[in-house]
Amino acid sequence: MRPAYLEMRETEPDVFVAVWKVPALGDRRLSLYARLPETCRAENEPTRSIDGGAYIERWTAACDGGLKGHEITIDGLRSTLTDALIHITYRDGTTEIA
Repeated sequence: MRPAYLEMRETEPDVFVAVWKVPALGDRRLSLYARLPETCRAENEPTRSIDGGAYIERWTAACDGGLKGHEITIDGLRSTLTDALIHITYRDGTTEIA
């Protein structure tokens, strides 16, 4: 099974474009959900699609104080046999991968 993947790309100070990909089969997807820190709020309603065997959500999040030092969790991961990868790219070019 392919891993779930969360990409967070900082486009403005403390503002991130998020792409969340979860393995899917047809119109069924794994019940995995990215949970951002409480300091983050969605700036828009996520767009959702299924493409190439993946369920994909895209949205923009504003995170007071940014993401450094904060925890992102994946709800539902413990009840699956898949993994999740989180990739954060900051405006200064630094990255974090977990």
